[in-house]
Amino acid sequence: MNFFTKLPEPSNQAQRVYANLLRAMGNPPHPPVLRRLPRGSAQQGGSLVYRPGTPAHIDLSDDVLDLCRTFGPDADAALACLLGHELAHFQYRHGQKQGFFSPVVMPNGTAYSSENLEALADRSGVFLAYLAGYDAFTIAPAVYRKLYDTFRLPNQIPGYPSRSQRLQMVSDTTARVRELAHYFELGEIHYLLLDYAAAGQAFSTLIARYPTATILNNLGAIKLNQALTQMTSARDDPRLRFAFPVEFDADNRLLANPRRGEPVPYRPLLADARHLFSTALARQPNYQAATLNLALTFYLLNETEKAYQTLMSSRTASRPLSANALLLLAVIEADRSKPAEAQRLFRQAAAQGAFRATDNMRLYEESQKPGWQRYWNRLVASRQSTQTAGRPSPVDRLRPAPRLPLQPLPSGGRYARTDSLTLYELSIEENNKPRWYRVVKSNRLDLADLPIGSPRSRLSAYGPPSADVAGARGSRFCGYRRGNSRLFLEYRNEQLVSWLAVTPI
Repeated sequence: MNFFTKLPEPSNQAQRVYANLLRAMGNPPHPPVLRRLPRGSAQQGGSLVYRPGTPAHIDLSDDVLDLCRTFGPDADAALACLLGHELAHFQYRHGQKQGFFSPVVMPNGTAYSSENLEALADRSGVFLAYLAGYDAFTIAPAVYRKLYDTFRLPNQIPGYPSRSQRLQMVSDTTARVRELAHYFELGEIHYLLLDYAAAGQAFSTLIARYPTATILNNLGAIKLNQALTQMTSARDDPRLRFAFPVEFDADNRLLANPRRGEPVPYRPLLADARHLFSTALARQPNYQAATLNLALTFYLLNETEKAYQTLMSSRTASRPLSANALLLLAVIEADRSKPAEAQRLFRQAAAQGAFRATDNMRLYEESQKPGWQRYWNRLVASRQSTQTAGRPSPVDRLRPAPRLPLQPLPSGGRYARTDSLTLYELSIEENNKPRWYRVVKSNRLDLADLPIGSPRSRLSAYGPPSADVAGARGSRFCGYRRGNSRLFLEYRNEQLVSWLAVTPI
């Protein structure tokens, strides 16, 4: 085939899954161009291939899309697993040409053996699919087995592991990736429950095994949140009045009171966060989340001009500021005593759907009037009442957690995983005391009147959430509480993609 001829555009499914994978990578600069090969044009090893170059390409044939669709509701997860594998070859700069069944040309040495390169690509690809929101653990071995069967590949391809060796490699890899996913999920759970020390430990362990820009950014966000809970109350410092558009618990942070009479160690936390965000940007210069978080870190360190320059230097004609970056820029312009520009940017951010933009604009407007502290006290009281008022709550509709055989976690606690949910029993630090909770997480099971895929507008029946958290995967968690039981609903593109139920044991 002449690859300089115009190829048909990738399918909507392929484009959607590929965009989610790139976002989970932190939107790397100059990513491979996804090209579609017509059905029947691919030869052995050519159905799905990473081709380095300027630009690099990933060739995906319709035959592979057909294969993925045979997995029904798991079709996107199957495709994410395969595309994630090829993106891993791009991420780690592998070879001259690398496909699922084509040996790569690399220097001699065991580190560059086909087995090691494929194991690395398998592991990174399945975990990248997980970070993008696809559960590829259970189906990865079946996907690989079907590739062999569908394309009638021989058991032994010269210069490549045998079929049995490859399938065993995939099974071993998915077991390792499950452990990585545990650390990610544990970090997310502890984070949502405000146990930042445990959340930081989980992500620190994960970074030692998977030091990507996204994981570095998430650990930095945890440290930012820790610092904010220990800084001066927003009542006393209006610079801290905003619900910042990053991975923060926007309401519970404002309700938390810093410990009085003790040293306030927030500056070392901010220094750690600044280093993590800078490292993430060194690896992925286009990573918008890390840019946003680094600018906020400078703002919290009272280095407003550095915050301003960090945001403005990331803006290009082809890559304008995101809605959340516009919101933070509005906050910065307010601090630079430019009220007209701040108001304009607040309105622009709100029009583009930035996180809590309307609320933040109202906070800014009220802070310019006399009696700001009285307004703030009333606001805090109203937020506290949303957690205790006797209004309906989706927490009331939760069913009891299923009884499943549990296995020990390396970091403490126990877990069980099925094809539809993950169950944890964990000790959570709460008010300086440990307490055991049962946590159920699912992206498949429907809640009573909030099925997976339902719009966020359905939450209007329950009133405002007690917590509104910008999530680590470009999503948003809406949290509800009844006593010590909590429910976090994860929305992406205004649709419910998963939920997390927490009940005391």
